[in-house]
Amino acid sequence: MNIRIRTLKCLLRFLHDEGYLKADLASRVKLQKVKEDTIGAFEKEQVLQLLAAPNQRTYLGFRDYALLTLLFDTGLRINEALNMTVGDLNGANRTITVRADIAKNGMSRSVPIGNRTAEILTALAQENQKEFTRRSPSNLFLSNSANPLTYNQAYERIRLHGARAGITGVRVSPHTFRHTFAKLYLMNGGDLFSLQKIPATTTSVWFGSTSS
Repeated sequence: MNIRIRTLKCLLRFLHDEGYLKADLASRVKLQKVKEDTIGAFEKEQVLQLLAAPNQRTYLGFRDYALLTLLFDTGLRINEALNMTVGDLNGANRTITVRADIAKNGMSRSVPIGNRTAEILTALAQENQKEFTRRSPSNLFLSNSANPLTYNQAYERIRLHGARAGITGVRVSPHTFRHTFAKLYLMNGGDLFSLQKIPATTTSVWFGSTSS
């Protein structure tokens, strides 16, 4: 309801500013009271602590580091990330494709990623080829048996790294990564309505400048 109300308030404010309405009706329209969001978001220091937690000298550690980096950089849903294939990654253009069959709304979209993220994902794809030469897996995020990483497996690994990093005061879960991405986007001057269209219409936030 509040999403619809915000849209209405935006329209009413525009009509008033342009002189079509004498009264500022937007100020009279109130949002519905809702319970406080308890998911929260990571602080930047906590982001750095989480990224430092995986042991990148091991396959599993580097895979986890790549997953954490991707989630922070794009705000992808965890299932969208886990169902990525090597063919969805375009390292040269620094984009990934979220296919319609894995997107929550059933619509395919192209997601921009930062230089560093593109390098990490490309390195992971190459590492998969070395690690699982006989299987030639298409998924990007794999278990140590070359099967696609499941939600439960990823969730437990994220919780593990959160514990190793000593993260407190915020829930260490896949959805917290989306909240963190959204928070940082808004703090850097983005607006709520373009945020709803992310990642299709914006560059990445954490690792995003093309000069990095």
